[in-house]
Amino acid sequence: MPPWPTSSEPKGFSFGAILATLGGAVVVIMIFAVIATVAVFHPTLGHRIDPAHLSVGQITAWQLIVEAPLVPYLLWAIPWAARRSLSELGFRIPQARDLGIALLAGLGMFLAVDVSGTLIELLAHSKHEEQAVALFQQAHSQQEQIVFVLFGVVLAPVAEELIFRVFVFNAAMRSGSFAWAATVSSVLFGLSHADLLFFVPLALGGVILCTAYYRSRNAWTSMIAHALFNAGGFLALYAQMRHP
Repeated sequence: MPPWPTSSEPKGFSFGAILATLGGAVVVIMIFAVIATVAVFHPTLGHRIDPAHLSVGQITAWQLIVEAPLVPYLLWAIPWAARRSLSELGFRIPQARDLGIALLAGLGMFLAVDVSGTLIELLAHSKHEEQAVALFQQAHSQQEQIVFVLFGVVLAPVAEELIFRVFVFNAAMRSGSFAWAATVSSVLFGLSHADLLFFVPLALGGVILCTAYYRSRNAWTSMIAHALFNAGGFLALYAQMRHP
């Protein structure tokens, strides 16, 4: 296997470039968070917004407005920080092998997260429900469910893979081994979901996504695997709601 593209670029992912990329991402998020708050919650501005009384549609709309602009920013900023093109970073049309790896990774992630999550619930003697699952169950209409699923299966995997695999994993690969880069990326991926009980299952899932990206050298592979995992979770939840 040829050397990983970012590890052979001496000027890529410098400390300054990493800080600048992160700083720009924070600015983008803050600007569109303000826009999203005004657009979604304008009738209640000036009053205390109670998260417990927000609808699934409002929460999803807020997330869409905030995260959607982050994707084009990252597609511009990461190649600049890496000193590598999008193609070199893995944005190429996936071939049959890439799709096969994505399918295996999606299934492997589903099994790893489900088995380890069940084991943790048994050890903790409690049934744990992820925030995304709770939100989906609180949807008041099929339209809200569809929008929420589209966000979880399309936008969220693309944005999260750009952050944790294409950016964090590549930056860590610049100065270390695959094991080091996968650990850094997966730990941050697990922590980003703000779910301490499910941190380990999500981190394990992150390792599988890093492996899919590394073995295929195609960014779409981990994105497709991530989307398959989320879609499988929604399908299982929907079937459970229909036949409790």
